[in-house]
Amino acid sequence: MSKVLQQGQADGLCGLYALMHFLNRTDWKENPQKALWYLLDACRHFGWLTPQHLTEGLEDHQLKAILDLQITNYRLEFKTYFLEDAFLSAGAQSYREFLEKVVSAGGSAIAQNQNGGHWVLVTKGQNGAEVVDSANYENPRAPLCDRRLSEQGWGIVILPSSRAKVEIDL
Repeated sequence: MSKVLQQGQADGLCGLYALMHFLNRTDWKENPQKALWYLLDACRHFGWLTPQHLTEGLEDHQLKAILDLQITNYRLEFKTYFLEDAFLSAGAQSYREFLEKVVSAGGSAIAQNQNGGHWVLVTKGQNGAEVVDSANYENPRAPLCDRRLSEQGWGIVILPSSRAKVEIDL
C-alpha cells in the first residue's frame, strides 16, 4: 500500500502559507481559500504563477514583493526588510537573538528552517517568539527556542510602521 501524500509534499507553497499566517494576524484576515487566492493572484501579477515556482517554491525577494503588494493594497501598517540586511543593521550576535528582538518589537519574520528550502513564520505566540510551520502536522506551533532555523540570512523581516501621510496639492 502506498503512503498517503499530504499537502505540501509535492508543492512549494510554504512561503505563501507563511505569508498567509502572518497576514491573518493583521487586519487583512481572510478565509484560507480567499487568502490563498489573493496570494496566488499576486504571483500571477508578477509572472511567478509557473510550474517551477509552484513546485520548487519562491525566493525571499519574491515573498517580499508579494507581501509588499498586500501591505500596499490593504493599507496595512507594516514595512518589510530583507532578513540579512536587518540582521546586519541591528548588530545582533545571532539570528535567534535578532528574531527575538524582532518579535519583541511587534514584528515577525519569514525565515527558512535549518535545512533551507522551507519557509516558516516567526512571530509572537502565547509565551514569546514562536515558529509557525505549515509542514509540521503534529506540532505546527513551537517556541522559537525549540526549532532550528537557517543561519544563511535568507528571509524577510516585517515590522510595524505607520503609513505615510498622503499630501495632495490641489
